[in-house]
Amino acid sequence: MKTTRLLIALAFSLMISELTVAQCTPNDTISRPGYHPPQLPPAYAGESYNEVLQVLVIKDTSIVFNNLPAVVVVDSARLRSVVGLPSGFSFDCYKPTCTFTPKEVGCAVVSGDPALSDTGVYPIGLVIQMFGRVFGAIAIDQTDTLRRFVLDIRSGSASIRAVSGSSFRIFPNPASGGGFYIEGADPIAVSIQTVEGRSIGHIRHGNQIRIHEGFRGFCIVRAELSDGTIAHQRLLVTD
Repeated sequence: MKTTRLLIALAFSLMISELTVAQCTPNDTISRPGYHPPQLPPAYAGESYNEVLQVLVIKDTSIVFNNLPAVVVVDSARLRSVVGLPSGFSFDCYKPTCTFTPKEVGCAVVSGDPALSDTGVYPIGLVIQMFGRVFGAIAIDQTDTLRRFVLDIRSGSASIRAVSGSSFRIFPNPASGGGFYIEGADPIAVSIQTVEGRSIGHIRHGNQIRIHEGFRGFCIVRAELSDGTIAHQRLLVTD
């Protein structure tokens, strides 16, 4: 249900693999719920990849439960599995249970050795089980798949650089009828994919873009910027 999806998305947005202990240390100075950094840096073919993600689960959130406004107290969130990873990549929990709570910062490591044949953008699906309580007593146990992150594997050799989220923005989002604008950057090239990785046709006039008729739902807009970085934004296309 929509409100539960929103709760899970706010409560836990992190990729972890199966029961393996990761070599990372939680950053206890983090106080803002969410994932840090906000996106994965790109990987490069021929270079080993090793990145640490930090996560802090929110304590509570407001939803509509049985047609009534309610506050959900979040107890914990557990990642059951990860789908969409390229061959040779893994995400490892710092705890073997892969469970995180609002009481402490957790971390995970994403690592791999990408080959030239792995070049491309990989949308990642997170199968997450969330546990919480409504009205202080009613337990919620909901599993859902979130599609939030992408792993961008580039050809050639280069130093890893994080993409500044402030340099690239799309609006409006959601986009009615598939039309939207790019703000804050002048991309050299733009491509659009479904969350499963299928290319979506589009027409571009400067920073104005319109997706071909017929597509509705979530997609990923990928823009190559003039400084060599590649930025991604998730876009919802509506009627």
